[in-house]
Order: sequence, then structure tokens, then C-alpha cells
Amino acid sequence: TTVYINGAQICAEAGKYCVMKRKWTKWDEIAISVDMAPRVLHPIGCENDKNGKKFVTVKYGPLVLVRDSRICPDIGQKVRLNFDCNDRIALERGSAVPFDVLCEFKAPTANGGFTRLIDYQSAGKTWDENSLTEAWLPV
Repeated sequence: TTVYINGAQICAEAGKYCVMKRKWTKWDEIAISVDMAPRVLHPIGCENDKNGKKFVTVKYGPLVLVRDSRICPDIGQKVRLNFDCNDRIALERGSAVPFDVLCEFKAPTANGGFTRLIDYQSAGKTWDENSLTEAWLPV
């Protein structure tokens, strides 16, 4: 993550607050560049919990990606995602979702297939069992 004030980079650290103390003027401009690299996350604090090791989630920058039963009929089923030793995953942009989403991806699986993921904000908007969602994917 990089933060700029009026085009000049300022000191900022990902995951921490960025304090900007200065005398502001009317036309000052703040720009933020966010690392959007997709990655797999494991539950924090579950290292010794055998059940915690059975789930992962996928993030695209700050966005949590989920399975939605409207486009992913295998929701609730185990999925073995194909990611590297640094938990990076090569997502492919999707485009066949029959409802409005911010983003959709195909996440590669270990068997050479893929599972479809959408942003959490767009998921589950039928408010009933027709659009179940799953952020923590069983592995």
C-alpha cells in the first residue's frame, strides 16, 4: 500500500493507520495505491485447532471473495485451491454472472478445474436459501 499527498509519496505501512499531520489547503489531494494481489488466508489463532486447519478464504486486495450458491452449486463441498507456498493464487477474471457484482473470478483448483468466487458485498442478496454464501472454504 502506498499513500501520496499532492503526488508525493509519504511514509505508510500496510495494515496500520497512516497519520497525516499538516496544514491542509483547499486543493490538497490524497491518493492511495492498494496491493490487489490475490492471496489465500488461513484462520488466525487456529494453528492448534484441527478444525481451523480445514478452512481458507481468498482475498483480492482488501476484498473478501466468496462462493455464492447461485453460481457455485458445490457450496459447502471441499475445494482444494491451487496456490503457491507464499499463499498467492492466480485468479482469472470471470464474466458470466447473471446478476450485478463488483468482481468475479475463477480460482484454480488442484485438479485442474476452478471454483467461482465473487466479492462479498455482491453475494447473497436474495435474502433466502437461494443464495447461500461461503467465505471460509472447506479444504
